[in-house]
Amino acid sequence: MRTRRCCLTLLVILILMGCAWRLQAEQRPPSDETEAEKWVKEGLDAYAQRSLTFTKNEQGLVLVTWTNRDGKSGALNMVLLKSMGPVQLENGLWTVHYAIAGDKTDYWERLGNRDHVERYREGLLFLARDSQKRWDDLAAKSLETFRAQADTWRELAAKPKLPDDVYAHKVLAEEAYRNKDLMKALSEYQLGIKAFPTWPEGQFNAALIAAEMEYYRVAVQRMKEYLLLAPDAPDAQAAKDKIIVWQDKIVTF
Repeated sequence: MRTRRCCLTLLVILILMGCAWRLQAEQRPPSDETEAEKWVKEGLDAYAQRSLTFTKNEQGLVLVTWTNRDGKSGALNMVLLKSMGPVQLENGLWTVHYAIAGDKTDYWERLGNRDHVERYREGLLFLARDSQKRWDDLAAKSLETFRAQADTWRELAAKPKLPDDVYAHKVLAEEAYRNKDLMKALSEYQLGIKAFPTWPEGQFNAALIAAEMEYYRVAVQRMKEYLLLAPDAPDAQAAKDKIIVWQDKIVTF
């Protein structure tokens, strides 16, 4: 009797150890970007019937786009992933919730197979980490390059007039902001800054709008550029304080 009880106990321990090992294996991170993309596709292609595409922009940041079988499409810039919940069982399906910066929608993927949803979650996290690190590295290099340009601009006795095309972006940005179209406003300021980088007002306003949209990485970058152009501005300390607050809100996985 005692032998039988010991055998049953040993069997239970082995089963529990096997389950723990399996769960740990499921939750390990992907080994590289290719595997991360494969894990994301496995779940959505098999269960949600979506056609997924992974692309990179000129900065090397990953963009996930998809088309449902009903023809609806969507996209997710992995830099903007701001939260990813644990996998849990909801209504008989394995579910993971996530959120995107600037969007108050509660997103989720609900799949019938736990293995797939675990890998989907880990795949997205890998792509988010990779894109966020890449963005941060590029932002730091860009700021150093801009520093020399800002130094030269500050030394000019007479500052260049805002070009007509940049002024047009300014007008469109201000109109969009009045109409509460933050995406359009930020886009116009960004286009203006790209064409005319030494535009303190553009950097400052773009930073405020980006922060309002929860794009804190962009907000910090633009405000740092503003301070390089106008380090002695009356609002310089307030700008530095905003950077501290925004940096505290940046999500890094």
